[in-house]
Amino acid sequence: MRGNQNQGQNQYNRIKNQNNNENPYMANPGNNKQSQQKGRLEYLTSALSIQIIEYTEKHIDNSPVIFYRIKVIDHFNNNNWIIEKRYNDFVSLQKKLIQNYQDVPKLPGKTFFRVSEFADIKKRKDGLQKFLRTCIERKDILANEDFKIFLELPKNSPELCGNSPDLLGSFTLPQGVRDIVYLPNESIILLCTAEMSVIERAETTMKNTIINPDEITNPLGHAYIYSLEDNKGDFIFREIWRRKFKPRTRCLVYNKDENYMLIGRADGVISIFTLDKRSKYKKVDLIIELKPHINSVNGIWYDFIQKKLFTLSSDKRFLASDIKSNSNITEISKSNFGYTCLKVDTKYNRFFTANEGGVIDIYSYKKFPPMKLSSTGITGNSHIRDIYINPTQLYIYACDSKGKISVIDFSGLNNNSSYCPEISQFGGKISLRQIIYDENKKELITGDESGKIIAWGLKTGQPIFSFSGAEGNSAITKLLYDKDIRLLIAGCKNNMVKFWKLPDNWVNVEVQKFEDEELKKINNEIARRRIKAQQEIEDGIENDFDSDLSQEDDLNGWNYRKDK
Repeated sequence: MRGNQNQGQNQYNRIKNQNNNENPYMANPGNNKQSQQKGRLEYLTSALSIQIIEYTEKHIDNSPVIFYRIKVIDHFNNNNWIIEKRYNDFVSLQKKLIQNYQDVPKLPGKTFFRVSEFADIKKRKDGLQKFLRTCIERKDILANEDFKIFLELPKNSPELCGNSPDLLGSFTLPQGVRDIVYLPNESIILLCTAEMSVIERAETTMKNTIINPDEITNPLGHAYIYSLEDNKGDFIFREIWRRKFKPRTRCLVYNKDENYMLIGRADGVISIFTLDKRSKYKKVDLIIELKPHINSVNGIWYDFIQKKLFTLSSDKRFLASDIKSNSNITEISKSNFGYTCLKVDTKYNRFFTANEGGVIDIYSYKKFPPMKLSSTGITGNSHIRDIYINPTQLYIYACDSKGKISVIDFSGLNNNSSYCPEISQFGGKISLRQIIYDENKKELITGDESGKIIAWGLKTGQPIFSFSGAEGNSAITKLLYDKDIRLLIAGCKNNMVKFWKLPDNWVNVEVQKFEDEELKKINNEIARRRIKAQQEIEDGIENDFDSDLSQEDDLNGWNYRKDK
């Protein structure tokens, strides 16, 4: 076995010496047509790349162990260095990545016996190299601290390390966070919580009577008002007011015109409070409790002009109520599926509703009752957990229980068309619960069931950065974002509220420019080859245009399009 390994080592070194003279980003095209067809540009889409150049055998505790020598190349700084890693180092890295990321690349499988044959070592080397290159193409994985340390980036190329968010402060509540409203001008936080354990959640209904909160012994829900103080960069949170609820709370909305705080509950009741600013929000009065629904209220909006309360519920009904009367209720729509969220575009007086069947309906509320303008569905008909309305570019961003993000174009409504197509869908596999959009950066930010907060690039449909927003893989239940100061507020199922300061840029600006220029070269090359191939076809010349390139024209756009 030792002789076979030495022979294999010599053969590998000969191949290694040949490969070292090649561009690691250009497959060797050869001198004949067959090799040109097999040879393929391996495009530079990242400022960082790797090449496993050889393996060496060392003895650890008198046992032979194979180490792979990896050349890490920083194209931005024209820098490179060598690191040595054994197979177990890759396994340890992958385990750490799996804890934090979706769809982590696979490693070549383990074998029962020690790998010693040249062919087996080469096969494993190719698999390890593919693993690293795939990780590098994932911007979120490239920004991971464990991955950066593995490649020794901090000491060799700190410019490529990216920027992480700063945790400004946090506070803990007795129950899981359901909804949050932040009033930045007053430094006030309104929020509601609910008992989220399976046992406690079984008790969700109560009679529609006002109960003294002091008499509630086992509350399933709470409402709070907190003040926020910024003490030289350290956030301090102080409780101002709280109220108990027998049923769980589901959602909370603040109407600044009437100073109303409206809380939707699991028993179908909406509790409406008035907030007294003069008392610095210490004085809060309950004015009425309405019961338009029989199940969880999942969306509320109050139109102070028409004096109408619009609500939707898991009971499949979208209703309008008179705030002064429990009896004056108008049914706007009844769905085949439970409603999950209600969003409003006040610029164009439109409602957007989503449900558990993957359907988004759009209504105009210029007149009462609201009129349905359009209805569209997402691919997969999955349970939509949240939607975000972009009134400037006229897009709806929806996230669902299968981990997908859908992009809906509703610009046709401005031209009196009811056609609102889904133009893209991308994402991972872990259920998404919250979605917001940064108009300045053209980025989506999601919170998922495993506690991860992910920034997505709209040009590529790929994650840019991912970090843990909650301890213990607890679900993210609410996200709020102030784009002007890059402040992100996250509510978690594990009872915590966290305030994050996002970096101005996830990656170094100059590095990003470098990669954008490389991306332009890719698309220019694709266009050049297509034009050449088309000309050769018209001239009757056989061409060797790589048809696989035709699939890469989405590098500057979303990676999916559905033809209706």
